[in-house]
Amino acid sequence: MSPDLYRESYQILKNRLHQLDARVAGPEADGTAVVREANAIQQEFSDRLLAIPLDDMESPQVSHFQSLRTETHKQLRLLATDAAFWRSAKQPETRSQRQQQLRDRLQTLIGYCEAAAGAV
Repeated sequence: MSPDLYRESYQILKNRLHQLDARVAGPEADGTAVVREANAIQQEFSDRLLAIPLDDMESPQVSHFQSLRTETHKQLRLLATDAAFWRSAKQPETRSQRQQQLRDRLQTLIGYCEAAAGAV
């Protein structure tokens, strides 16, 4: 595995998450579009980053990389769920709470991307 490919893949994911965060923060955010984007990001992660082989990594790196990858995958699944809950919220207070949950999850994922890119 090329460290540059690994860093580049996580940078792309981080950029997508920043874009989604900006979309969620917008006053006219479209819940359906946010759910669609969250699902697309999750699929892209599965296609791109879960496919990176661990064979070329040194033993201490493998464990750290695997932990970050597993946690990122879990958080992306939760992101899609948060987006669906946010989209379906009807009351302004509930919608605001769900929006904050969604943005918090995005910030967590962005932090994981930064940690993962620095792990190589």
